[in-house]
Amino acid sequence: MVFSTDKRVRVGNLRPELMYKAWTVSRRIRAVNPDAVFIAGTDDIGAFLSVDAPIIHHSDATFAVMRNYYPGFSGLSRYGVRLANQCAQRSISKANLNIYPSHWAADSALRDYHADPASVHVVPYGSNIDPAPTTEQAFAARNRDRCKLLYIGGVWARKRGDIAVQIIETLVERGIDAHLDVIGRWPVDHPRVHRWGF
Repeated sequence: MVFSTDKRVRVGNLRPELMYKAWTVSRRIRAVNPDAVFIAGTDDIGAFLSVDAPIIHHSDATFAVMRNYYPGFSGLSRYGVRLANQCAQRSISKANLNIYPSHWAADSALRDYHADPASVHVVPYGSNIDPAPTTEQAFAARNRDRCKLLYIGGVWARKRGDIAVQIIETLVERGIDAHLDVIGRWPVDHPRVHRWGF
């Protein structure tokens, strides 16, 4: 979701505009007649979606916990806050499943939006390694002369990409051949960083 930096009102998020966008998306969904609809982090569209298929709603946070947490979620107009909360409420209520990667987000859906507890599930993000190696196995297998790190993120400053660069530079200072692969946005050039694009 995009915010205006001057008015702090969601850009394009007047209720009639959201309803029109959701109507357009709903028509396309109905045309393909899916078994289920998966909505990822788009409460503004999910709130007004009109489909017959079961809805699976996924987000890493709710508006309630994000409000005043990041600059883009701060200083919003009363209308913007009210509409964002209404969208979150409707999107969560319409979903047959509400999936969150943390109890922090899931608890907010239950507490702030009165989600049906039977619909709320926590599915943590992870490396999807099964079975995961023990600490001893991981340390025994690593190359102590070289270190390659992977950074994945769309908003460099908010996702603290600068820390990834500091880690690489610190490792190099300690004599380790360190490199960083970046998937996402990368605002500066660095000799030890390979950019793969967004």
